[in-house]
Amino acid sequence: MQSWILLIILGVSLGLAAAFIDVLAFDWGTVDQRSSTQEQRAAWDFLKVELLHTQFYTFPSGWGVYLAFASLFGALASILVVRVAPDAAGGGTPEIKTLFDGFTTSNYLNFKLFVTMALSMPLTVGSGIAVGKEGPFVQLASSLAGAFHGFFPTYRNSEFRKREIIAVAAGSGLAVALGVPIGGTLFALEELAAPFSTRGLFHGYFCALLAYITLQYVGFGGKHIFQFSLTRDWLPIEIIGFLAVGVFGGLSGAFVIKMSQAVGRFRKKHWVRRHPILEVVLLTILTGLLCYPNALTRLDASELLAYLYQECEESNYKQLCDANMRGTTVALLCIAIFVRVNLTIVSLGLKIPAGIFIPSMVWGSLFGRLIGIGMEFFQINNPGLSVFSSCVADKPCVTPALYAVLGTIAGLGGITRLTMTLAAVFIEMSGSIKYIIPCMIVIMTAKSVADIFGRESMTEAGVRILRYPFLESAESLSLNIIDRPIHESMTPFKRLVVLRKTQFTLQEANRIVKENTGFRAYPVMKTLEGREFLGVVNLPDIIRAIEDAKNRGFLENSEDTVSNVRGSIHLTEIVQAIDEVKG
Repeated sequence: MQSWILLIILGVSLGLAAAFIDVLAFDWGTVDQRSSTQEQRAAWDFLKVELLHTQFYTFPSGWGVYLAFASLFGALASILVVRVAPDAAGGGTPEIKTLFDGFTTSNYLNFKLFVTMALSMPLTVGSGIAVGKEGPFVQLASSLAGAFHGFFPTYRNSEFRKREIIAVAAGSGLAVALGVPIGGTLFALEELAAPFSTRGLFHGYFCALLAYITLQYVGFGGKHIFQFSLTRDWLPIEIIGFLAVGVFGGLSGAFVIKMSQAVGRFRKKHWVRRHPILEVVLLTILTGLLCYPNALTRLDASELLAYLYQECEESNYKQLCDANMRGTTVALLCIAIFVRVNLTIVSLGLKIPAGIFIPSMVWGSLFGRLIGIGMEFFQINNPGLSVFSSCVADKPCVTPALYAVLGTIAGLGGITRLTMTLAAVFIEMSGSIKYIIPCMIVIMTAKSVADIFGRESMTEAGVRILRYPFLESAESLSLNIIDRPIHESMTPFKRLVVLRKTQFTLQEANRIVKENTGFRAYPVMKTLEGREFLGVVNLPDIIRAIEDAKNRGFLENSEDTVSNVRGSIHLTEIVQAIDEVKG
């Protein structure tokens, strides 16, 4: 019963939080665009923005207002993060993935982190910085689970159950961020390696569904901003265009991962590391200077995606489909891709909530629309080719909007290296399987191309940059010792320094820590004779237990065991978690 109560509370809370953040993000993300004259406000109305209109290059005063609001929002977001909850910075997924890998950090997933992220994420969107709020939703949801689970003994006293509910929340966070409950649950499995049992997987889906229903009811109430609807079918010749979109997704993903690592190393060695708030303000100004002249970079990312997903008959960007302005449109798309990619590279690592999902979706969608325009131009100028025999004269045949949607999936694939999750996301966004073959072609192409330059996803690269402990997969390890005898690569048991579960005294713990200063963690065995491995306890936890024992006067009696000390609770949690897994 505790599980279902917690799931209901968590699901409803996430839905409400997502609706709150989405409303603030939209209002704050467009306030600078709606702040000068009545004429400019009308031009920036959600349904009336026109690409390449005479208002496309607005007055310098409007530019100044845009920069002022953007800088203010960026500074406020950074101040919140730096002063209140530094753990709110970044994309959040590296920390959660490390947690699921078995590493126990301090109790940073708490309500303070949740509130900080809930306020700073809309401010980040309002600043216009080329990052997204959807990735940090994973950490925000996990922090909410971390705050709630302590009220339920079933989860408070079990490290395994605690990780499971955090995994449920992580998947639900992405579900409400992108509007994909199935995709969110699969994301927790495929990308975060969440510790789901069969029961936990069902709990994850239930929580994601409940959170999404709550968001629909109190937020959008209907169509999610990432959903789309296409009417025309695709042609076999268009597979060439699909492959091109996939190749770009893989190349761009690999490029951004490599360059963001280089920027991260640069940031650690120079003055910007000591002035994180100033860095955010300066980069906000740079972003405004580069993005404001072009509507494709000035628009909020979510609004831009919504327009790029529309077919020409429906699009309010009339010039996207104007044959007379095709050259200018192509040039602006190319500029937007270049600006978005490079601004994202330097923006990742700022002391603000900075996700990579939406930026990768944006540059992928822009490139997809570019390829779609090219394929459409080719079909219009070669209507007599046999590959276009099914097309009706004077009727649209190739759909650039389809390429924009596929570009979204390609951009995500290059960054995350996901497959099953992205296919599920695509189906949920489209509401049909009509375009599943192009989707699968793009996903496999993007992943294959990106893997040529390394198999690390952005999340795994973030783990490496932040120097978190992480167990790499076997395929990523070097095999240059394959011919070495296995006994030469192992340590004899008699030389191991281990802790016993039973009859283990505080005096022994104190002696082991003093005599073995080079170790940061110790294996826990049931008995030294049986050699049954139970888990690992970190050195700081042992030291904390010893200090607690000294304060309570236990260390004077050599028969007082570690299990009697409040500071060693991690030992019993490890044993309970293993017992539950075995059961």
